[in-house]
Amino acid sequence: MCTGACILYKVKRVVLGENNTFVGGEDYLRQRGIEVVNVKSAECEALMKDFIKKHPEDWYWIIIPPVTDHWLMTTSRYEDIGEPDKA
Repeated sequence: MCTGACILYKVKRVVLGENNTFVGGEDYLRQRGIEVVNVKSAECEALMKDFIKKHPEDWYWIIIPPVTDHWLMTTSRYEDIGEPDKA
């Protein structure tokens, strides 16, 4: 969604805190002439990992939307966090 919004609203530059926990449409943005800067912040990565650990149920719906159980964003790091309990 963010990638599409950047293109739609003609954003010139996107600055990422990090892209180890989740990779978005960076290549697609570059193909559209948008500058993508990754500052590779260890602090941002730690914050994301902490959020994912504390809220796996929220993270699960970010990488696997409720529309289908078969879609998995191939650029995500889903294999690192596993599937939340469905109890």
